[in-house]
Amino acid sequence: MSNFKTVSLMQGNKFVDTYEAQESPRRTGDYIIPEGAIDGEPNIPPLEGHDRVLTNGLWEYEVIQAPEPEPQPELTLEQRRALMRVKRGQGRIALLEHGHLDAVELYVGGSECPPKIRIAYQDALEWERLSETTAAMMQILALTLEETDALFEYAAQVTY
Repeated sequence: MSNFKTVSLMQGNKFVDTYEAQESPRRTGDYIIPEGAIDGEPNIPPLEGHDRVLTNGLWEYEVIQAPEPEPQPELTLEQRRALMRVKRGQGRIALLEHGHLDAVELYVGGSECPPKIRIAYQDALEWERLSETTAAMMQILALTLEETDALFEYAAQVTY
């Protein structure tokens, strides 16, 4: 029958786990201990948010530092556009303040405006940058992609 003794697995001076080391079959009293392990266990209990470390023969707590967040990849222009949304009121105020509201209202109220566009313009709670309605408004206002982006960015800052 083999004998065991508890040792501490360490990573540098930090306690990782306990391990039951088996007695050597060749020499009584010698144990097969993994590299980096030490005799015994920490004499302090686990504490949430802390590692147990062995410093100059004494067990101490060390605060676990949160890892640095990984840098997020920068979104592509198309991904940023897909995320652009404004409330209808913000969009209408942005159109007003940029001199476009009358032209849009005239188009939406006219017979050339497809009913789907009219309903979306009048009833949608949010306007999406890549929607069919926004594309129609860009066309009637002769706005470039960049001008439309800027208008949405402006609208997102509007408070009322």
